[in-house]
Amino acid sequence: MNRSFIASDENSNRFHTKRTRTTTPVPHRQPLQPLTSSFNSLSSTTDDLNPLQLGYYAPEIYENLFNSECSFLANPEYMNFHTDINYKMRAILIDWLVSVHLKFKFSPETLYLTVNIIDRYLEKKKIKKQFLQLAGVSAFLIASKYEDISPPAISDLVYVTDKAYTKEQIVEMEEDILVTIEYQLVVPSSWRFFERLSKITQMEETDIHFGRFLLELCLVEYHMLRYRPSVIAASAVYLTRKMFKVEPAWTQNLQRISRVDENQLRDCSRDILVVFQAASIHTLTGVKDKFSRKEYLEVAKIRTS
Repeated sequence: MNRSFIASDENSNRFHTKRTRTTTPVPHRQPLQPLTSSFNSLSSTTDDLNPLQLGYYAPEIYENLFNSECSFLANPEYMNFHTDINYKMRAILIDWLVSVHLKFKFSPETLYLTVNIIDRYLEKKKIKKQFLQLAGVSAFLIASKYEDISPPAISDLVYVTDKAYTKEQIVEMEEDILVTIEYQLVVPSSWRFFERLSKITQMEETDIHFGRFLLELCLVEYHMLRYRPSVIAASAVYLTRKMFKVEPAWTQNLQRISRVDENQLRDCSRDILVVFQAASIHTLTGVKDKFSRKEYLEVAKIRTS
């Protein structure tokens, strides 16, 4: 008889022998409970119960934002370095980008990151005025790739610039911007601070849109670069509460969370109020037109009493 056949037959019998299964009993476990935060006393929102909002991580996240916000601000006097562009050209560019951002329906943070990228790039690179719009759309492309699920096709950006630039120019500028800002795209914005404060104070929808209107007016104004994003956000909340006659306009809770008291808000709030009052007669209408739409409850039509 063939020995190899016998060996294989013996192996098959051995491997087909049934073994008794053993199981380890699993003890009864209580359902998972939402994590709690030491900052619960500062927040009356439902974020702690919503895992998508990560409310229990908010204190650590915003602690990091406060600590890092000054590291990613452009010098508020960088325009003195330029000879072919000025703050008025920057304002025209940002106002136009507000309209472009609205057409693409991207997240709010995309717009704020776009402006931050532009300012940090122009702080370090001197460019000719004919390439300022190119820098703007390239920064917009970078920000949308980082913040949104579906960034625009480069051909779409060529179209919105009325074919002033080619695809190749946009890609080259995109690369130059990223190298110049050292690929640093994680930056705190006034929108993120405002978002947190509006949730904590449980602002109404109209109040939130009005606060956003103030923030985007600040994006256009070059001189607002002198203020930290957290101060601009806090001032926008303060002015909104003043505008809608919420008393007190600045509470101890808001002061503790924003880390600024009412006296520290006065200069920034005064500047934002001037910008807001001038918006109705300003020649740049991108932000005003945006917030005059019904989807934003026409808050740009609100006037001071």
